[in-house]
Amino acid sequence: MNPSYLQETEQAIHKLLTEKTSEAIYNAWFKELRLVEIKENKAFFSIYSDYKKNIIEANYMQTLTDATKQIAGTGMDTVIAVENRNS
Repeated sequence: MNPSYLQETEQAIHKLLTEKTSEAIYNAWFKELRLVEIKENKAFFSIYSDYKKNIIEANYMQTLTDATKQIAGTGMDTVIAVENRNS
């Protein structure tokens, strides 16, 4: 996947998330979320915290999935992984 496509797609998803959520929610939960890959109709995001991952999955996964589908395509599923900052 073209790195510039991923970057542009990530930026568009983040812009949409800022429109769909409050500033406080975006800054607390989505701001550090990174799109790392789109493969086989799945958008793979990473974040550095298990806690943030769990909060997004429990409370905001539909918002993230809807934004991802709106930008990247309607058949897209969303996956979040915790990034290991020590690697």
